[in-house]
Amino acid sequence: MKNPTTDPPARTRKRTKRPTHRGGEKGSAGPVSNATPTFKPGRLTSMEPEELESSIREAYFAIASWVAIRYDVEIEEVIEHLRSAGVHTAARPGAAVHYVEDVVLAVAASRGNPQAWADAAQIFDLTLVRACSLRLPEQEAAIYVRRFLGALERETLDDRIEPIKGSDLVGHDGNPCPGDGGLRAYAGLRPLRVWLTDRLLAQLEREVPSMRIALKAHDNAEQPLRLVD
Repeated sequence: MKNPTTDPPARTRKRTKRPTHRGGEKGSAGPVSNATPTFKPGRLTSMEPEELESSIREAYFAIASWVAIRYDVEIEEVIEHLRSAGVHTAARPGAAVHYVEDVVLAVAASRGNPQAWADAAQIFDLTLVRACSLRLPEQEAAIYVRRFLGALERETLDDRIEPIKGSDLVGHDGNPCPGDGGLRAYAGLRPLRVWLTDRLLAQLEREVPSMRIALKAHDNAEQPLRLVD
């Protein structure tokens, strides 16, 4: 039984607020940091190069510092990577501000950082296998994804291949495709998991065109595959 002289009314009791994990909530790398960033992304379109790069720098220090430290990636490397990938010619260049963590991972992987490639495999493996399972049996899908990631690493690290600017701008119905420089062509305009999934589906479309997407709908009716950010 409560003692009315010592127990305060329930409405006056304060709950202890737990810290929220904000790091990576927009990108693919996942929550790590407890700090609440003060960075507020601006508009996505009509950004001058100087304005865009200034916003990228802010995002780098506000929300991507943890992953930059993990892979020892400097801000100038991020800026140069985005320039080479053609972010300034994109219709919505400001979208890259939201996915700076993913860009940092792509930069580290492009330099051949083994930890970055190991992390990428761990982070994206399940998503890619699920996407691949729409066309292949699960066991074959797992093997296919491993080969896909291996080929992506070889292409990314092949200096003879120049990155194709703009390969990040379209879906799995045409681009991106092998021969664009791999992760060096990732301009951070959408989550890296979506970019990789689109690339995987495009490759499957070319290699197994006779296979039809296996849907779980009870009537087995064909439906378009939609990727949701």
